[in-house]
Amino acid sequence: SDADIFVVLRVFDTVGKEVVFQGALDPHTPVGQGWLRASHRKLDPKRSLPYRPYHTHDEKQPLKPGQMVELDIEIWPTCIVVPKGYRIALTIRGKDYECEGEPATLSNMKNPMCLIRRRQMKTGFIGLGTMGGWMATSILKAGHTLTVHDLRLEVAKPLLNSGASWADTPRAVAEASEIVFTSLPGPKEVETVAIGKNGIIEGIRPGGVFIDLSTSSPTLARHLYRLFKNKGAHMMDAPVSGGPTGARTGRLAVMVGGDEEIYQQCKPV
Repeated sequence: SDADIFVVLRVFDTVGKEVVFQGALDPHTPVGQGWLRASHRKLDPKRSLPYRPYHTHDEKQPLKPGQMVELDIEIWPTCIVVPKGYRIALTIRGKDYECEGEPATLSNMKNPMCLIRRRQMKTGFIGLGTMGGWMATSILKAGHTLTVHDLRLEVAKPLLNSGASWADTPRAVAEASEIVFTSLPGPKEVETVAIGKNGIIEGIRPGGVFIDLSTSSPTLARHLYRLFKNKGAHMMDAPVSGGPTGARTGRLAVMVGGDEEIYQQCKPV
């Protein structure tokens, strides 16, 4: 019969990392926020403005299942110049904003402020071409450990210089990783890397995840899904859209097919 709606205006840099600001207490504050309890949505039409709703808070209007209602939520005004290449995002949530990172605290606080702690994961990436190289870079910048492989060692050198590790085979990548990503030219290459000699399937751990970001074949994806499932692991087909520029700027659209539970598990990466 009710819902708390939080609206958060956020800024992300060119590699997709959120930019936060110093708030009154918390140094991890987004650009702007707004909040409303749905049952208090009644407006005062005389005092409301197009950019500033005025809620009377004198009548409770419960929600009804299946009935759509309009909510006017003010985001507190702010002023900031966003650099070129950065992105602005509007997040609608059912709970208050929480930032990733170390929690803020004050000397008189019993407990630190709550932040989301993203677990560092052991990831692998195979195929460091025009698309894969940039996607692997984003994973490394997000703080995850990364093991890489490509037919050409030279294309991996920027990643190795930034802290990634090298593996001689797809099998070795899988042995070192919880999640293995591939970005390859087509179905033939995907099949060879996944289930060929020294392939991912030979090294993947129980519960491990193989995510193919290539533009491949649905028939092959279903076949690989069954093979990895029989191995006690998981496979997801996740082709991307956005081209090299999207890969470089972190603006790719990823179309994922696979088990919902595994998708949610891997989504933070």
